[in-house]
Amino acid sequence: MAKSWTSRRLLRQIRRTFRWRTKIWCRNYLSDPGFTLLSRETVCEVIDAAEVYRRPYITDKWDCDNSARALKVAVDEHGRDQPMRFGYAFGTIWGDFGDMKAHAVCFFADLEGRIVLVEPQHRRTIWYPTRADRGIWKFEA
Repeated sequence: MAKSWTSRRLLRQIRRTFRWRTKIWCRNYLSDPGFTLLSRETVCEVIDAAEVYRRPYITDKWDCDNSARALKVAVDEHGRDQPMRFGYAFGTIWGDFGDMKAHAVCFFADLEGRIVLVEPQHRRTIWYPTRADRGIWKFEA
């Protein structure tokens, strides 16, 4: 059976991961009572199938937030057909990530319980948050 967390536990882990951010006590939306943790392999499989990273960037029309939402939809659709109680612990998060200011990326909770970030505009750019990733102001799952 797939490992899952309650929405409260996911929220605690997100806050713990981004505890040094000044704006983490922000607007957040966890829409379901529980979430299924993901393997990195599953995320890469969905990224490859969805090919969101191939869609051309169009300033103010199809940019980072559109790409992040499109990848979230692809992950949700993949999860819909899986034998598990809850959808995947995968969402979008807005903030300042390294040199990228006011940027939207995706996040997921991996099987070890860590929050992992995904850049949907680049194929398989996946990283664990560092102190360079600061200023989180909104997330949705």
